[in-house]
Amino acid sequence: MAAKRFWAGMLIPALVFGMIIAGCDEDSPDTGETTSTITWIGPGGEEMILSGDSFEISRGGAVLQRGTYSTGENTITFYVTHIRGDVYSELGLETQLYPFDEIRTAYENYHKEKGFSGQFISAALEQLNLIQTATYSIDGTTLTRQLRE
Repeated sequence: MAAKRFWAGMLIPALVFGMIIAGCDEDSPDTGETTSTITWIGPGGEEMILSGDSFEISRGGAVLQRGTYSTGENTITFYVTHIRGDVYSELGLETQLYPFDEIRTAYENYHKEKGFSGQFISAALEQLNLIQTATYSIDGTTLTRQLRE
């Protein structure tokens, strides 16, 4: 049952990532620097903010994920470094962002206590998709993304 909850917990951030496909508001400071902040609002109210080489995904003011990204030739790659802990309520994590290494440790400890084998735990952790690549296009203020399999 705990393994199912874990996968449900991983599904939420993946779905949020996949749903960020609409509206763009570009704000470029007048400092002479080339860094800009871009905000995309998804159909479910999710907000993705890209600033410099970092991103943040939130919903209702609560940050769900944070990390870095890179782009090139209509491709964007996200590297998730932090995940909101209460997505994994069964692990006893609080409502804050945790570096992935802390989530990994909490997951391993929880499942060891429940009697799962190290092999099962390692295989489950390898399935996490902390690097997500998508092709994208921008038409005016509309972003269209297609996550790669």
